[in-house]
Amino acid sequence: ICLSKRFSLLPKFVHGLVIEADLVVGNALLSYFCKAGFPNLAVELYNDMLDRGFTPDKYSFVGLLSGLCGARRIDEAINVYHGIIVNYPDQDAYIHTVITDGLIKAGKLYKAIRVFRKAVVEKYPLDAVSYTVAIHGLLKSGRTGEACTMYNQMKEDSITPNARTYNVILYISCRERDLKMVIQLLQ
Repeated sequence: ICLSKRFSLLPKFVHGLVIEADLVVGNALLSYFCKAGFPNLAVELYNDMLDRGFTPDKYSFVGLLSGLCGARRIDEAINVYHGIIVNYPDQDAYIHTVITDGLIKAGKLYKAIRVFRKAVVEKYPLDAVSYTVAIHGLLKSGRTGEACTMYNQMKEDSITPNARTYNVILYISCRERDLKMVIQLLQ
């Protein structure tokens, strides 16, 4: 169902089955609602999971943040993200990547980059995927100089760019005919 992106079939598939709701089922449904285009249902489900006494994990947080960003509840998403970081400080790079990507997809690049830069300054765990998402957002919006700076910051932080990082930079730089960025990348 997920691979075919025919999410509307899921309710028909599970109708009549007795499924014990647990954190794994809840997280799977959070992901389903976000991917199926029902971010408000993801937020409702997250709240229901808390009401039922589930202790959220990183997948729950990702589902909630994706739902909030998808529903364009940007300020709420940022507040929830900050709450997660304060109350659950051992988050890995995934949570930072998700909020950055969600804000970019919602058209809130400035807020996304502000959140990402704070993660860099606070020394939160980031990886090549996190940086690539932020660099991609900057390049898409024509902020080449900032993308170069972020790329250099990535290398200074001893994070090795991956093939996706190079592909994103080269693709957008060539599309925009930005020779300066291509030369920077090749150095």
